[in-house]
Amino acid sequence: MSISSDGNVYIPFTAGLSLSSAQPCDTTITTNSNDQSENGLPQRVKTTDGHWNSASNLQLLVIHSDGSYSTQQLDANSASGTGMSVSGVAGFFGMGRSIPDGQGGALLTLSFPPALYHASTSATSKFPLSVTPPQVFDGFFDDGPVLLGQNGIAYIAGSSSDTSPVNTVAAIDTASGSAVWTYSAPQGSIDLAAATADGGATIRTSQHGLIQLDSSGSASQIATAQPFGLPSILGTELGTLLLTHVPGSPASPCPCLRTSVVLWANPRG
Repeated sequence: MSISSDGNVYIPFTAGLSLSSAQPCDTTITTNSNDQSENGLPQRVKTTDGHWNSASNLQLLVIHSDGSYSTQQLDANSASGTGMSVSGVAGFFGMGRSIPDGQGGALLTLSFPPALYHASTSATSKFPLSVTPPQVFDGFFDDGPVLLGQNGIAYIAGSSSDTSPVNTVAAIDTASGSAVWTYSAPQGSIDLAAATADGGATIRTSQHGLIQLDSSGSASQIATAQPFGLPSILGTELGTLLLTHVPGSPASPCPCLRTSVVLWANPRG
């Protein structure tokens, strides 16, 4: 869930329908060749008996500031089968947190299949991703894997493989879905910190501290990791990025970022 500057609330959700039937099932009284003790009883249901189908819809609920609401269809899929056979894929798994796009729409990531959805006021675009974004378990407290920067560039954190932690950032053009650049941490995991005015992003890494990525994805270290954990972003004031290294410790300004941080009113909604 997120709230845009115009008061719109964006809530992604899924709706599904599943039907199954055991027909045709042979219920005739006959001899069971597999188990003679069951002679005279109906035959067991075979793995080829019955049929089923399932359909899922991915939608976005928009609650407007006047109390009215609307829903927007983002995607749909379905699966069916006879007995134990399966055809197709049903369901959408690992939703991220929807964030406003600054133009009356919203962005949403999905873990399976990995994708970025851009719901504008007139249409919906779906872009496959080369990274797998993590699922958001608490939409109120989890910032999610997406930051929106200038010129419609979204920065998405995700895993580069099924066995990797969240170790890669992909910069995606939300208008075309094309990848502007990608960066993978050589070790450990990463977390998005801020979008910057030069078309890049600042990330936190578990092994190397704060890393600045420029508009081409080139990395430079600006703060080292601390022994008690990662630096965490507390907020911005007058263009100064405040960091803290140990929970409860005083915040200290980082002037090296003073002119490069984009002070969005709320970049993740």
